[in-house]
Amino acid sequence: WRCASCGVMRIERDEPAVCPECGKRALRLVDTREELMRLAEQRECPVEVVEHCDPLMALGGVGCLLRYRA
Repeated sequence: WRCASCGVMRIERDEPAVCPECGKRALRLVDTREELMRLAEQRECPVEVVEHCDPLMALGGVGCLLRYRA
């Protein structure tokens, strides 16, 4: 989910009632795959699409390699 008010984004199973950072009720669910693609495109990062990969499937079907700590 992402807070539309302050922009904080978290990947958690349960969406809280209010944003833990700003306390507003402006939370929106995001599609993790779409968000990763958007961020990669925004930063002009190469993207590789694979048909099937057991380790990625165990993680929900999406993953990324980061050069720097997020």
